[in-house]
Amino acid sequence: MAGLFLAIPCFVTSPPLFRGLLMCIMCMPFSAAAALVLAPPIATVRARLAYLCSWCGTHQVSRRARSLDVASLLHLIVATAVLAIGMTAVIAVPDANFWLLLRWLAGGIMILAFAEMVTACFPLVATAFGVIVPPLMQSPYL
Repeated sequence: MAGLFLAIPCFVTSPPLFRGLLMCIMCMPFSAAAALVLAPPIATVRARLAYLCSWCGTHQVSRRARSLDVASLLHLIVATAVLAIGMTAVIAVPDANFWLLLRWLAGGIMILAFAEMVTACFPLVATAFGVIVPPLMQSPYL
């Protein structure tokens, strides 16, 4: 089923920017499913999540009480807002003359904002399921 997600961007009628972003998002379930297929059998959902969040068992994962990581949630909201502003700038700015540089800059900021969103989602989901995982990266903006 995760492989079918990869075909979705082919049938969506939208600008190439949105389809490219959708392609990146649709690769995530496929890569997670492939990692679980190649792994030894894992019994529970929490153990599968711990396996995926520990870079396929290469890092130590420990348990904790389930909670909501407010700092990661705020980080996710800010990164999503930056991504939306970058998309608005790319759509609003014409693609001619010196405006092209502004579009490229907005596109680079969008890539970093997407990386910040992934970085914020990782601990947010892990704490909701009750596991402590190693950080994905500290801050793509920095």
